[in-house]
Amino acid sequence: MNNINWDFIEAYKSLDELCKQILSSDRGISEYIDEMSNESQGRMMVTCWEKDYNQLKKMRWIRNQLVHEVNSSQNNLVTIEDIEWLKTFRSRIMECTDSFSLLREARNIKRKTTVKREKPLETYFQKNESSNPSEIYSQTSEPSGDMDMLAQTIIFIATAIGTAIGILGIIFCLYLVLNKF
Repeated sequence: MNNINWDFIEAYKSLDELCKQILSSDRGISEYIDEMSNESQGRMMVTCWEKDYNQLKKMRWIRNQLVHEVNSSQNNLVTIEDIEWLKTFRSRIMECTDSFSLLREARNIKRKTTVKREKPLETYFQKNESSNPSEIYSQTSEPSGDMDMLAQTIIFIATAIGTAIGILGIIFCLYLVLNKF
């Protein structure tokens, strides 16, 4: 096997080992490829998804040819660009700019920019028949997300203001009674 083939194998093994570690799998690059195959949104949300997927499959095919096929090391299967691509892709994983990192980032951005409310705000709170102003509204289900936290804060403040107004009303009534109008 000539030097370029050895360089390719070494670059492949380095990337394969990293994939094994990050995916907690003993299948390495093959597992990364399978995960890409199973991910339905990758092609739509990440522009380099398809290119990375095809390149990984090509790199795996070259590696399998070199390792398993007789006299394959005599063929010109490997180019310098293949070795550079393996090294660059490994760096992209380390820098979180690989396909899965970009997909995760795209999903986070989508979540932050999309307000998704499955139920109207009123369904999270139910009016109670209570004389205690702080118990007028009680939480009926566990809200999630920043919008629900904002709603909880607004309702808490409104309840506190209502309680304060009620107390001021009582004080004013006492004042009137004590001063006999």
